[in-house]
Amino acid sequence: MTSIEKQVLELVETGQRDKAIKLLFKLIVKSAENNDFDKAEKLRQTLIKTDSMALDEITRSGEILEENKFKAIDPSHKKHWRKLYREFSPEEAIEFYYSLKTINIKPGQIIIQQGKLNDKLFFINQGKLKSICKSETSEFFLKETSAGEACGLSTFFLISTATTSVIADTEANISYINQKALSNITEKLSGFDSKLQELCKGLVRINSADVIKKQGIERRQHPRLPVKGTVVAHLIEADGKPSERPFHGAFDDLSIGGASFTIKSSTQEYARSLLGSKAIIKLTLKNSKNESVGTKKGWIVGLCDHLFNDYLISFRFNTPLSRKVLHHLVKGSN
Repeated sequence: MTSIEKQVLELVETGQRDKAIKLLFKLIVKSAENNDFDKAEKLRQTLIKTDSMALDEITRSGEILEENKFKAIDPSHKKHWRKLYREFSPEEAIEFYYSLKTINIKPGQIIIQQGKLNDKLFFINQGKLKSICKSETSEFFLKETSAGEACGLSTFFLISTATTSVIADTEANISYINQKALSNITEKLSGFDSKLQELCKGLVRINSADVIKKQGIERRQHPRLPVKGTVVAHLIEADGKPSERPFHGAFDDLSIGGASFTIKSSTQEYARSLLGSKAIIKLTLKNSKNESVGTKKGWIVGLCDHLFNDYLISFRFNTPLSRKVLHHLVKGSN
């Protein structure tokens, strides 16, 4: 218990609740005016616990805290990202600004790695980044990203492992917001995640996917073929054993190196948690025999939200299928 909490408790216990409320309100205002917002927030929570019916003080202290938070937003930052802030309400601006983390990175430092998970949305304040894409045998330069642009949208908003790498080309200063912080904001301000996604599209000068398509870069080593059937998947736990409880899916396509199948999930959080997980899947063809074709081990490398609780999983095999088996499966499901 802090000294202030002890003082407030003593006042309450001696029948001086009004004096305790006034003391807390005064301290909240002082802390807010000194830009000590964490302290002000804690004091306000103490005020609410002390007397939840002190509505005037609770409401006014909240307003004062918000006013001072808004005034304390760095003007140069706000100007640099004016395309965002001119669309934000004061409350949205406050939540966004105070959720950002800012770091300096050196040339060659990787902030997004192809094939890996990424839970951060980046905003470049200074410097330049480059996006590259690797295939089985080659590496391709895709684009340069500079100050005033955002990057990482596809992996951040679309639930997917990165299809490209983003590397610092010069010394750079970047800010980022992570998934947890965005979820916290969206709990308070419904729809903020969708709004931020739309605004960030305007902060991307060149889309990597468009460059890949235009240059005809093929990242997949093997073609995917349509297959009809079902999948029963068990996650592989820390002890190396399959989980007892499976999840079920419907085949979408198959290749020598992996498979895609759709699943149902009531929450995006659970679906996102599957990314990067090792699993074992049992494949059953949808034909007159409902032919079971055995199991394959691998890991979940991609996840795409298809709306209405449907998610498309990309699953990479630990060991490839033979071409003979692949063509048998494709033929057998049609």
